[in-house]
Amino acid sequence: MKNQSQIENAAALSELRLILEDNNSENSPLHGEFFYYFGLGQVNRAMPHQDPNWQGYGHKGDQFCERMFILGNDFDTIVTIMHKIQWLTVQWQQQGLSTDHWHAYLKTDIHAFHAEIRSMFDAVAKTISDSASKSKQLKETYSQLRTQCQNEPNRVRNLIGAELTELICSNDWFEESRDLRDSIIHFERDVQIAYAPSPDGRVRAVFRTVE
Repeated sequence: MKNQSQIENAAALSELRLILEDNNSENSPLHGEFFYYFGLGQVNRAMPHQDPNWQGYGHKGDQFCERMFILGNDFDTIVTIMHKIQWLTVQWQQQGLSTDHWHAYLKTDIHAFHAEIRSMFDAVAKTISDSASKSKQLKETYSQLRTQCQNEPNRVRNLIGAELTELICSNDWFEESRDLRDSIIHFERDVQIAYAPSPDGRVRAVFRTVE
């Protein structure tokens, strides 16, 4: 017999399929599975407050849907920061922004970007933990989850499958990103902004950290 959480999840899935269904592509989600599951979090949040006839009305929904809502917000924030950096650089290139202001604004965005990246990956770890075959068995920070995958690969494979375990273990770039974020936020390394021309004529912002 299905529990309430399973019923709510099934209702959210059904509702989201209707929202994202593309009738010209054999009923597959319009933007692919990646955005499909982000949308699942939105449906889980919105539907109980909008449609009293929905099966999940009045219920909070399961943790996986909640995590996907948080993860979707993190992803949107990161994309917005990247767009803002590009927009500010264009403004500076067109002399609509002074160099000092361009540097100051980009430094704050670089801080925010790396803090948000770390937050997003911790949200990924919590989502993976919630979707594992057994609850409360996996670490809920991405750094600790990577260590767990490396130290207990067989146990983790039994919980989340071989493909996802190998993917987490192979993310060797994560430590570099984590260390860069820590150096900026915790160890007060300064961020220096510069620019580099690209073949298409646009200017790209680049940076380095210094003591």
